[in-house]
Amino acid sequence: MPSNIEIKALARNFDEIKARAEKLSNRPVEVIPQEDIFFNTPRGRLKLRILPGEKGQLIYYTRPDQEGPKRSDYHIFHTSDPESLKRVLELTYGI
Repeated sequence: MPSNIEIKALARNFDEIKARAEKLSNRPVEVIPQEDIFFNTPRGRLKLRILPGEKGQLIYYTRPDQEGPKRSDYHIFHTSDPESLKRVLELTYGI
């Protein structure tokens, strides 16, 4: 199962952080507009990420509820019809 480490931080000076990220990555920062919709599940987390261009990702992941850096194990399903998938999941699990 793929995994990543999640770190959330308060950004007081976004322009400075953006400049540092661009310098480290040697490319401009890319902002990706998205809407995340979470569904009720008995374990783990299930969200539908709606992206521009009628694209979506259904993402199931597990992550501990704790402060600080945490590991997420996840699976992603790509869809070209996120609105229909949202309706089916909403009816099945509730948002």
